[in-house]
Amino acid sequence: MLTVVRLKNEINNFSKTEAKIANYILDNLEEVKATTSSKLAENIGVGQSTIIKFIKKFDNCGFTEFKLKLGEELAKNKLKSPSLYGDITTKDSIEEISKKLSQNSIGAINLTLENLDFNQLNKSIELLDKAKKIVILGVGASSLVAKDFFYKLSKVGKIVFHDFDPHVQLTHTTTLCDEDLVIAISHSGESREIILGVEKAREHKAKTISITKVGNNSVSDRCDINLHSIATEDIFRSSAISSRIAQLFIIDILFIGLIQKEYDGSSKSIFESRDLIKRLNEI
Repeated sequence: MLTVVRLKNEINNFSKTEAKIANYILDNLEEVKATTSSKLAENIGVGQSTIIKFIKKFDNCGFTEFKLKLGEELAKNKLKSPSLYGDITTKDSIEEISKKLSQNSIGAINLTLENLDFNQLNKSIELLDKAKKIVILGVGASSLVAKDFFYKLSKVGKIVFHDFDPHVQLTHTTTLCDEDLVIAISHSGESREIILGVEKAREHKAKTISITKVGNNSVSDRCDINLHSIATEDIFRSSAISSRIAQLFIIDILFIGLIQKEYDGSSKSIFESRDLIKRLNEI
């Protein structure tokens, strides 16, 4: 449900009136898909023109088209998962929590897959393949994803840098050139450290790839290629569980695509690494 996810993701960027409209839509999805713009405006307490302008700004379409899109997404979601688990509550048993976490993780991967731009993915793999040096930016939970990608790329012989300290990450961007690549991972797309790193990379003519939430954000606005992980987080998933899984899904696709492109060299490096660890365990 890309429309719903985008509304949730972008709500903090809306004006007070726009947020009021967005919240009403999110709370009344079934009603909205069947109502008129005048009735919706009356229910929310705003002018009809305000509704029309909001939809145009948010989705670059008319109200009728927006309703059709929303209706299709709701119907599709019901067919795929008629008993979709919702947000975790304080009253849930550990079994219910387990099921909800599983369903939400699967949902994040499926939504991300459905909305991947494979042209952008192929271009990203080309950049990974050709990059002389790669710097991966990520803070907080995204830093865990960045470190995982760092380990993967290191295994296949790429010259790659990532550090949990954001200050160290930024220093790596000051030595880049036009043959290098920066991968900026930030679910919100608004992490100040990541924005600064991308801006510095662009100053040095390095190529840039973002992995962020869907919708407008400062990081993707500054990058050459944008890949989107799609997930929502409630108060019980503030550790970015779903978004982290969606990000890991994307970097795994990039990694496998890179190995496929450089199979002989990459597989040799991976087997040598595996053999070395095996020898270590025999000592």
